[in-house]
Amino acid sequence: MINGLVIDRVLQATGFSKSTNEPLYRLTQVQNPSLTSSADQVDALDNTGVKIMSFDRNAAATFSAENAVKDMALLAQQLGSSQVESTDAKKITVPAFDVIDVVKDKTAYDLANTPKAEPSVYVLNGDGSLGVKIEAAEGAEASKGKFVYANGKITIVIDADDDETAVIKAGYQIVVMYDYEAAAGKAVSIENKSNVFAKAHRLVVEVLAYDPCDTDTMIYMYLIFPNCKMSRNFDLTLDTESAHSFEVECMVDYCSKDKKFGIAA
Repeated sequence: MINGLVIDRVLQATGFSKSTNEPLYRLTQVQNPSLTSSADQVDALDNTGVKIMSFDRNAAATFSAENAVKDMALLAQQLGSSQVESTDAKKITVPAFDVIDVVKDKTAYDLANTPKAEPSVYVLNGDGSLGVKIEAAEGAEASKGKFVYANGKITIVIDADDDETAVIKAGYQIVVMYDYEAAAGKAVSIENKSNVFAKAHRLVVEVLAYDPCDTDTMIYMYLIFPNCKMSRNFDLTLDTESAHSFEVECMVDYCSKDKKFGIAA
Protein backbone atom coordinates (compact mmCIF):
# COMPACT_ATOMS: atom_id res chain seq x y z
CA MET A 1 0.00 0.00 0.00
CA ILE A 2 1.23 3.46 -0.89
CA ASN A 3 1.58 5.72 2.13
CA GLY A 4 4.23 8.44 1.85
CA LEU A 5 3.98 10.77 -1.13
CA VAL A 6 6.19 13.45 -2.60
CA ILE A 7 4.07 15.82 -4.70
CA ASP A 8 5.60 16.91 -8.00
CA ARG A 9 2.82 19.09 -9.43
CA VAL A 10 -0.84 19.28 -10.39
CA LEU A 11 -1.20 18.07 -13.98
CA GLN A 12 -4.73 19.29 -14.60
CA ALA A 13 -7.99 20.31 -12.95
CA THR A 14 -11.22 19.63 -14.81
CA GLY A 15 -14.75 20.68 -13.89
CA PHE A 16 -17.76 18.66 -15.06
CA SER A 17 -21.44 19.53 -15.23
CA LYS A 18 -23.42 17.61 -12.61
CA SER A 19 -26.42 17.26 -14.94
CA THR A 20 -24.73 16.27 -18.21
CA ASN A 21 -21.21 15.27 -17.10
CA GLU A 22 -19.87 17.45 -19.93
CA PRO A 23 -16.57 19.24 -19.17
CA LEU A 24 -16.97 22.91 -18.24
CA TYR A 25 -13.27 23.81 -18.08
CA ARG A 26 -9.86 22.13 -18.08
CA LEU A 27 -6.86 23.83 -16.49
CA THR A 28 -3.38 22.56 -17.35
CA GLN A 29 -1.27 25.38 -15.88
CA VAL A 30 -2.27 24.99 -12.21
CA GLN A 31 0.11 26.41 -9.62
CA ASN A 32 0.08 27.04 -5.86
CA PRO A 33 -2.73 24.52 -5.21
CA SER A 34 -4.03 24.30 -1.66
CA LEU A 35 -6.66 22.16 0.06
CA THR A 36 -8.12 23.62 3.25
CA SER A 37 -10.26 21.59 5.65
CA SER A 38 -12.16 23.09 8.57
CA ALA A 39 -14.90 22.40 11.11
CA ASP A 40 -16.76 24.21 13.88
CA GLN A 41 -16.25 23.04 17.46
CA VAL A 42 -19.10 23.00 19.96
CA ASP A 43 -18.22 22.56 23.65
CA ALA A 44 -20.37 21.02 26.35
CA LEU A 45 -19.80 22.82 29.68
CA ASP A 46 -20.83 22.09 33.26
CA ASN A 47 -22.48 24.66 35.51
CA THR A 48 -19.11 26.19 36.41
CA GLY A 49 -17.98 26.53 32.80
CA VAL A 50 -15.64 23.53 32.79
CA LYS A 51 -15.38 21.83 29.41
CA ILE A 52 -16.81 18.33 29.58
CA MET A 53 -16.64 17.36 25.94
CA SER A 54 -16.15 18.84 22.48
CA PHE A 55 -18.13 18.04 19.37
CA ASP A 56 -17.21 18.81 15.77
CA ARG A 57 -19.83 20.31 13.48
CA ASN A 58 -20.09 21.76 9.97
CA ALA A 59 -17.13 20.13 8.27
CA ALA A 60 -16.00 22.15 5.24
CA ALA A 61 -13.32 21.95 2.57
CA THR A 62 -11.99 24.48 0.05
CA PHE A 63 -9.66 23.96 -2.90
CA SER A 64 -7.83 27.04 -4.18
CA ALA A 65 -5.13 27.53 -6.80
CA GLU A 66 -3.97 29.72 -9.66
CA ASN A 67 -3.79 29.05 -13.37
CA ALA A 68 -0.55 30.45 -14.79
CA VAL A 69 -2.40 31.86 -17.82
CA LYS A 70 -5.78 33.58 -17.99
CA ASP A 71 -8.44 31.03 -18.91
CA MET A 72 -11.71 32.11 -20.56
CA ALA A 73 -13.62 28.94 -19.61
CA LEU A 74 -12.57 29.36 -15.97
CA LEU A 75 -13.66 33.00 -16.01
CA ALA A 76 -17.03 32.00 -17.44
CA GLN A 77 -17.49 29.45 -14.65
CA GLN A 78 -16.56 32.00 -11.99
CA LEU A 79 -19.21 34.37 -13.33
CA GLY A 80 -21.85 31.68 -13.75
CA SER A 81 -21.79 32.43 -17.46
CA SER A 82 -20.66 30.65 -20.62
CA GLN A 83 -18.50 31.40 -23.63
CA VAL A 84 -20.58 32.55 -26.60
CA GLU A 85 -18.92 32.50 -30.01
CA SER A 86 -19.95 34.79 -32.82
CA THR A 87 -21.96 33.01 -35.55
CA ASP A 88 -23.59 34.03 -38.81
CA ALA A 89 -26.97 33.84 -37.09
CA LYS A 90 -25.93 35.68 -33.94
CA LYS A 91 -23.00 38.02 -34.34
CA ILE A 92 -21.16 39.69 -31.48
CA THR A 93 -20.77 43.48 -31.51
CA VAL A 94 -17.13 44.51 -30.95
CA PRO A 95 -15.61 48.01 -30.52
CA ALA A 96 -12.87 49.14 -32.94
CA PHE A 97 -10.30 51.94 -32.75
CA ASP A 98 -8.59 52.42 -36.12
CA VAL A 99 -5.54 54.69 -35.85
CA ILE A 100 -4.70 56.18 -39.25
CA ASP A 101 -1.55 58.04 -40.29
CA VAL A 102 -2.51 60.97 -42.47
CA VAL A 103 -0.44 60.96 -45.67
CA LYS A 104 0.11 63.87 -48.04
CA ASP A 105 -2.17 63.86 -51.10
CA LYS A 106 -4.21 60.95 -49.73
CA THR A 107 -7.75 61.73 -48.55
CA ALA A 108 -9.55 58.34 -48.51
CA TYR A 109 -8.61 55.63 -46.00
CA ASP A 110 -9.96 52.09 -45.63
CA LEU A 111 -11.36 51.00 -42.26
CA ALA A 112 -10.47 47.60 -40.85
CA ASN A 113 -14.13 46.65 -40.35
CA THR A 114 -17.61 47.76 -41.35
CA PRO A 115 -19.18 50.09 -38.75
CA LYS A 116 -22.72 49.40 -37.58
CA ALA A 117 -23.34 53.15 -37.44
CA GLU A 118 -21.53 56.33 -38.37
CA PRO A 119 -18.11 56.39 -36.67
CA SER A 120 -16.56 59.07 -34.47
CA VAL A 121 -13.34 60.67 -35.70
CA TYR A 122 -10.74 62.59 -33.68
CA VAL A 123 -7.30 64.02 -34.33
CA LEU A 124 -4.81 62.47 -31.90
CA ASN A 125 -2.47 64.55 -29.79
CA GLY A 126 1.19 63.60 -29.64
CA ASP A 127 0.63 61.56 -26.46
CA GLY A 128 -2.23 59.59 -28.02
CA SER A 129 -5.00 61.46 -26.23
CA LEU A 130 -8.01 62.83 -28.10
CA GLY A 131 -7.60 66.18 -29.80
CA VAL A 132 -9.96 68.01 -32.14
CA LYS A 133 -13.14 66.18 -33.05
CA ILE A 134 -13.80 65.84 -36.79
CA GLU A 135 -17.51 66.22 -37.42
CA ALA A 136 -19.45 64.33 -40.06
CA ALA A 137 -20.23 66.31 -43.21
CA GLU A 138 -23.88 66.88 -44.01
CA GLY A 139 -23.42 66.14 -47.70
CA ALA A 140 -21.55 63.53 -49.68
CA GLU A 141 -18.26 65.43 -49.81
CA ALA A 142 -15.71 66.04 -47.07
CA SER A 143 -14.74 69.60 -46.22
CA LYS A 144 -12.36 71.30 -43.82
CA GLY A 145 -12.90 69.81 -40.36
CA LYS A 146 -15.54 67.41 -41.72
CA PHE A 147 -15.35 63.76 -42.78
CA VAL A 148 -17.45 61.47 -44.92
CA TYR A 149 -17.88 57.72 -44.40
CA ALA A 150 -19.04 55.54 -47.29
CA ASN A 151 -18.31 52.04 -48.63
CA GLY A 152 -15.83 51.12 -45.93
CA LYS A 153 -13.75 54.28 -46.38
CA ILE A 154 -13.30 57.44 -44.37
CA THR A 155 -12.65 60.58 -46.45
CA ILE A 156 -11.08 63.74 -44.99
CA VAL A 157 -9.62 67.04 -46.22
CA ILE A 158 -5.89 67.60 -45.62
CA ASP A 159 -5.10 71.25 -44.91
CA ALA A 160 -2.01 73.05 -46.15
CA ASP A 161 1.01 73.08 -43.85
CA ASP A 162 0.99 76.90 -43.69
CA ASP A 163 -2.74 77.10 -42.87
CA GLU A 164 -2.95 78.56 -39.35
CA THR A 165 -6.53 77.30 -38.98
CA ALA A 166 -5.65 73.79 -40.20
CA VAL A 167 -7.56 70.90 -38.63
CA ILE A 168 -5.78 67.97 -40.29
CA LYS A 169 -2.29 68.08 -41.79
CA ALA A 170 -0.07 65.48 -43.39
CA GLY A 171 1.80 63.67 -40.62
CA TYR A 172 -1.09 63.88 -38.17
CA GLN A 173 -2.80 60.81 -36.78
CA ILE A 174 -6.56 60.36 -36.53
CA VAL A 175 -8.53 57.69 -34.68
CA VAL A 176 -11.80 56.32 -36.03
CA MET A 177 -13.97 54.76 -33.30
CA TYR A 178 -16.97 52.56 -34.06
CA ASP A 179 -18.75 49.28 -33.29
CA TYR A 180 -18.89 46.42 -35.77
CA GLU A 181 -20.28 42.88 -35.94
CA ALA A 182 -17.53 40.25 -35.75
CA ALA A 183 -17.60 37.47 -38.34
CA ALA A 184 -18.45 33.91 -37.33
CA GLY A 185 -15.74 32.41 -35.15
CA LYS A 186 -13.87 35.72 -34.81
CA ALA A 187 -15.12 36.80 -31.36
CA VAL A 188 -16.11 35.25 -28.04
CA SER A 189 -18.08 36.97 -25.29
CA ILE A 190 -18.60 36.25 -21.59
CA GLU A 191 -21.33 38.20 -19.82
CA ASN A 192 -21.08 39.29 -16.20
CA LYS A 193 -24.60 39.67 -14.81
CA SER A 194 -25.42 40.80 -11.29
CA ASN A 195 -28.14 38.18 -10.79
CA VAL A 196 -26.33 35.13 -12.23
CA PHE A 197 -24.00 32.90 -10.21
CA ALA A 198 -21.99 29.74 -10.75
CA LYS A 199 -23.74 26.38 -10.52
CA ALA A 200 -22.50 23.38 -8.59
CA HIS A 201 -20.24 21.02 -10.52
CA ARG A 202 -17.84 18.09 -10.05
CA LEU A 203 -14.11 18.81 -9.88
CA VAL A 204 -11.33 16.30 -10.65
CA VAL A 205 -7.73 17.29 -9.88
CA GLU A 206 -4.93 15.08 -11.25
CA VAL A 207 -1.72 15.20 -9.23
CA LEU A 208 1.68 13.75 -10.16
CA ALA A 209 3.51 12.30 -7.16
CA TYR A 210 6.28 9.86 -6.23
CA ASP A 211 6.83 7.28 -3.51
CA PRO A 212 9.85 8.55 -1.50
CA CYS A 213 11.05 4.93 -1.25
CA ASP A 214 10.71 4.32 -5.01
CA THR A 215 11.59 7.54 -6.83
CA ASP A 216 11.59 5.85 -10.26
CA THR A 217 7.86 5.15 -10.10
CA MET A 218 5.36 7.89 -10.83
CA ILE A 219 2.05 7.90 -8.97
CA TYR A 220 -1.07 9.58 -10.29
CA MET A 221 -3.29 10.80 -7.48
CA TYR A 222 -6.80 12.10 -8.09
CA LEU A 223 -8.65 14.52 -5.84
CA ILE A 224 -12.35 14.20 -6.67
CA PHE A 225 -14.90 16.66 -5.32
CA PRO A 226 -18.39 15.37 -6.25
CA ASN A 227 -20.21 18.57 -5.36
CA CYS A 228 -18.44 21.92 -5.40
CA LYS A 229 -19.09 25.50 -6.43
CA MET A 230 -16.79 28.14 -7.86
CA SER A 231 -16.44 31.25 -5.73
CA ARG A 232 -17.51 34.50 -7.38
CA ASN A 233 -15.02 36.42 -5.24
CA PHE A 234 -11.80 36.72 -7.22
CA ASP A 235 -9.24 39.23 -8.47
CA LEU A 236 -8.17 39.13 -12.11
CA THR A 237 -5.14 41.35 -12.64
CA LEU A 238 -4.80 42.29 -16.30
CA ASP A 239 -1.06 42.14 -16.75
CA THR A 240 1.56 39.71 -18.05
CA GLU A 241 2.90 38.33 -14.79
CA SER A 242 -0.23 37.75 -12.68
CA ALA A 243 -1.92 34.35 -12.66
CA HIS A 244 -5.65 33.58 -12.76
CA SER A 245 -6.69 32.69 -9.21
CA PHE A 246 -9.76 30.62 -8.35
CA GLU A 247 -11.37 28.94 -5.37
CA VAL A 248 -13.97 26.20 -5.13
CA GLU A 249 -16.03 25.45 -2.06
CA CYS A 250 -16.45 21.71 -1.64
CA MET A 251 -19.96 20.92 -0.45
CA VAL A 252 -21.23 17.63 0.88
CA ASP A 253 -22.75 15.26 -1.64
CA TYR A 254 -25.93 15.45 0.42
CA CYS A 255 -27.93 12.68 -1.23
CA SER A 256 -25.11 10.14 -0.90
CA LYS A 257 -25.39 7.84 2.10
CA ASP A 258 -21.78 8.47 3.21
CA LYS A 259 -21.95 12.30 2.88
CA LYS A 260 -18.60 12.65 1.11
CA PHE A 261 -16.84 15.98 0.54
CA GLY A 262 -14.22 14.48 -1.68
CA ILE A 263 -12.17 11.44 -2.58
CA ALA A 264 -8.41 10.98 -2.80
CA ALA A 265 -7.61 8.06 -5.09
